[in-house]
Amino acid sequence: MPDARAEQDGNAAAPFAADLCVIGGGGHIGLPFALICADSGLRTVIYDVDSRKVARIRGGEMPFFEEGAEELLRRLLPTGRLRVEDRVDAIRDCRILVMIIGTPVDEHLNPSFTAIDRALEAAREELRDGQVLVLRSTVFPGTAARLQRRLRAWGLDIGVACCPERVAQGYSLR
Repeated sequence: MPDARAEQDGNAAAPFAADLCVIGGGGHIGLPFALICADSGLRTVIYDVDSRKVARIRGGEMPFFEEGAEELLRRLLPTGRLRVEDRVDAIRDCRILVMIIGTPVDEHLNPSFTAIDRALEAAREELRDGQVLVLRSTVFPGTAARLQRRLRAWGLDIGVACCPERVAQGYSLR
């Protein structure tokens, strides 16, 4: 069955199987965000490189305290709206990519783009035209424009946006 959203976007030949992927999604910011998205009806993929954490989440166990999250996780897993993956190829299926990786600064307040660059490079072969990359971490000014230039240099038509998180860890769902 064709994806109506892909047809509206003029990309009927390559529909997206999932609405969004939370990259770095097994952490304190990403996992509650992914749960909220899946609970609202979005086909959500959690992608995290930590296979032990992924196994725990797949088993219905939260890897940290988040009020109300374990019950929500156990309720969502059987619905099919929530997938948990440790393979980067899961990114290819998703229309919106929400990256939860920040740009820490050193003692001289110079930003380090190492983690974001490494994650983007690891995902490079899985990225597709028509996706949207949302930076959901507190990032250094200009990071979105920097990533947009890089994606264009790779020949990819992917939009980039910022939406920094503002949550109280442990109480994000509330």
